[in-house]
Amino acid sequence: MVEWIKNKLWDLNDVFEEYPKVFWLFMFYLAIALTAMIGYMPILVKLANFNLMGGYPFYPVIAENIDMLKWGIPIIPSVILLWAWADVAEFYYTLKSKKYRY
Repeated sequence: MVEWIKNKLWDLNDVFEEYPKVFWLFMFYLAIALTAMIGYMPILVKLANFNLMGGYPFYPVIAENIDMLKWGIPIIPSVILLWAWADVAEFYYTLKSKKYRY
């Protein structure tokens, strides 16, 4: 099992060395996912404390559903990373087909 993981990491390293754009696209998506994970709750708090003409229109909805909204911390970055995986794989195959003409 450890040998299989080691081989896959070496294959990934070879891809990143041959196509640095793939690496930077992956790092871009990783930064977006980390930013979303860190910034989710502060944005939710600011939205709950949004004052519109003396009232807080979003506070009751957020306060009633906070248990469900907490799931956004792992779910949103997971969705971003799944999207990233598909996009980076497609970009890699595009670069590979341009380089090797097949």
